[in-house]
Amino acid sequence: MKVFTDEQIQKAAEVDIVDFCAQNNLPLVSNGNRYFRHAEHDSLVVDRKRNSFYWNSEQKSGGPINFVQDVVLNKKDFKQAVNLLLDEDSKYLKQPDVKYVNEPYEYQNKEVPGLIHVRKYLHEQRGISNRTIRELSAAGVLVEDKFHNAVFKWFDQDHHIVGASEQGTTIDHEKYGKRGTRKMIQKNSTTNFGVSHTIGKPKNLKFFESSIDLMSYRDLHPKLKDTQLISMEGLKQNTVYHYLLQNITQQKQAPDSVSICVDNDEAGHNFYDKISKLEFVCQYDNRDITFKDELCQQADCKDYNDQLKQHNQQMTLQQGLKQQNIER
Repeated sequence: MKVFTDEQIQKAAEVDIVDFCAQNNLPLVSNGNRYFRHAEHDSLVVDRKRNSFYWNSEQKSGGPINFVQDVVLNKKDFKQAVNLLLDEDSKYLKQPDVKYVNEPYEYQNKEVPGLIHVRKYLHEQRGISNRTIRELSAAGVLVEDKFHNAVFKWFDQDHHIVGASEQGTTIDHEKYGKRGTRKMIQKNSTTNFGVSHTIGKPKNLKFFESSIDLMSYRDLHPKLKDTQLISMEGLKQNTVYHYLLQNITQQKQAPDSVSICVDNDEAGHNFYDKISKLEFVCQYDNRDITFKDELCQQADCKDYNDQLKQHNQQMTLQQGLKQQNIER
């Protein structure tokens, strides 16, 4: 015997996730009219248009019922989840009744000259060299805003700004939790884009979870040639497909390699496992396109920024030992 009728289950499945969160004091931060991020778990994103969520770090996704089970209850209790969504006292908005307006992206231009605070944070806290900071700044990708945030611009193939991500430079664990800094994507940034930086010709594509990892990888490979470095700003397969198709269309041939350079954790491994099963054939030269595993594999390192910091420590130690030998 069913606990709920089909109509009740359908009604629960149509509850607007954003409204449910608002009425139950679950902290969501708007990235625009469509996308919302959980204030305490920045990899948990709610897509209001589709009335669904995805939680990259936990490899969880689904609709309202899954959201209540995985995020609110933290257990697969279908009955309790549906009961919460059917709560008559709350009168939640239904997804079909939500008016979604797709607003165009407009760059929030609050730039200031120089990179005083950004350079200090990236170099002293994240271990990124001044050389790499200058390189991205000269390319127009990296700027500082009046709130001292590092702003990474997203450009399309015509070099129009179509989005931007912001990385705070002030460390406050009480306010921002374990991560310690503010991090967000500007409102209405165009989907499937991210931070992109090309060295030479884009014969090789490398995809990262964040701009910091992109810069860290560049630091670890100063002799890198003919490569396009792309930050997905998360784990986003569609961003990979977008830049891959763009590269093929522009170059009229398959890239020499496509590398997935994400974090060395469960979410990163799952992301690579899914995308590695896909194979493409380039229509221009009939070459096979496969995805290369270039996840950060350094021991005790979660991502490329951890690896860079470890590398910097080793270099400092070696230089200290060398100086001691000279003094002897």
